[in-house]
Amino acid sequence: MSLNATENATDPAVDVVVLSLGRTELTLETLGDVLAQKAVEVRLTVVDQGSSVEHLERLRAFAATHRVVEVVEVGANIGVPGGRNLGSRRGRAPIVVSIDNDAVFDRRDALARVIDRFAAEPRLGALAFRALNHSTGQPDWSSWAYPATLRSRESQPFRAARFVGVGHALRRRAFEETGGYEEALFFCEEELDFSYKLIARAWTIAYEPAIAVRHKVAPEARVRWDDRRLYLQTRNAVYLHWRHHRKLGETLLIAGGWGLRGLANRGAWQAWKGVVAALGMCLRNRGDGVRLGPAGRRYVWEHDTRWRGSFLDRARREALAQLPGR
Repeated sequence: MSLNATENATDPAVDVVVLSLGRTELTLETLGDVLAQKAVEVRLTVVDQGSSVEHLERLRAFAATHRVVEVVEVGANIGVPGGRNLGSRRGRAPIVVSIDNDAVFDRRDALARVIDRFAAEPRLGALAFRALNHSTGQPDWSSWAYPATLRSRESQPFRAARFVGVGHALRRRAFEETGGYEEALFFCEEELDFSYKLIARAWTIAYEPAIAVRHKVAPEARVRWDDRRLYLQTRNAVYLHWRHHRKLGETLLIAGGWGLRGLANRGAWQAWKGVVAALGMCLRNRGDGVRLGPAGRRYVWEHDTRWRGSFLDRARREALAQLPGR
């Protein structure tokens, strides 16, 4: 299939990317669930980022019995954006789907629904799936990155200004136009950065609850808040606001908000280290050409910022809120 085929909205082919680092049984369950999807042609790429020999042997054995599965062994953790870029570029299908290796689809026709959704909306660049708790079937709020005031619309589709990593789909042409994920971010907020790059190029983003994943939220091989996660989250959030908005006052407010959030969650040192690192990144990357224009800023305001409320609302709901899973 040539890259020109990415314009064929009726093409039933989908590339699925799964990142792997431990979680052997959960990973294999995710892979089996992807292959059980109906009415689609799936090409499945597993990017392993330094798992044990035993884990790799299980992956190789699985791939040996499924011709549409490829295991790419990186040998080291290159980060979420780096792994997704590598896996996405191994395929050529019009749509690229990513699902965490501790999640499964809620329905056997989920990927077929993804194809239909993109076919119906030519400028749709990214589609966010609904995230459910695997055990209870209730919303997985730890994977909710949208304004808190939109929680009441969790079961309804809406236009969004970002998507979440646990389960989502990208139009390949949009992926190629943006250059993929920013690998320097390593972990946290890579979806927000990608979303802003889409919006800057007049692509849209949608949240679609009719397509759902059940998330097990496995603790194994995760970057924990007590490790580097708060540092990375703070660094990336502050840097990305400057990168895409170029407003010093707002960026400093974002930095202060994350400093407060670190203090409220017993992680002030990590948060302020993240702020310092972010300021360094801002100074080194002052002209990378990804700033949101007027249309992009309007889009973000309409579908995200205005829903977050006043300054005091944001301080209460975000800066002083408990981190998910803390």
